[in-house]
Amino acid sequence: IKAFGKLAEFVGEYLKKGKTIFIEGRLQTSNWEDKNGQRHYKTEIIANEIQLIGSRDGGSPATKESEPEEAAAPVPDAPADNPEEDDLPF
Repeated sequence: IKAFGKLAEFVGEYLKKGKTIFIEGRLQTSNWEDKNGQRHYKTEIIANEIQLIGSRDGGSPATKESEPEEAAAPVPDAPADNPEEDDLPF
């Protein structure tokens, strides 16, 4: 797992072996050939968000996100009843 910036600081400060966490991110795979000609493969998770699900000491869960989520655009009000809508095939 790789984390960068403030998310990496959060990981260093709060995550310890045995903690239950949730990770959201993307997979990154790489491969290389060593000097003996043998092929090696590596898959990493590049973390976008990490959440503490629980803790061994019974503390409350905490959350840390690397990027603020964008606010959702407001949904426009539904149009007034339209009698032609009854004719739709679905």
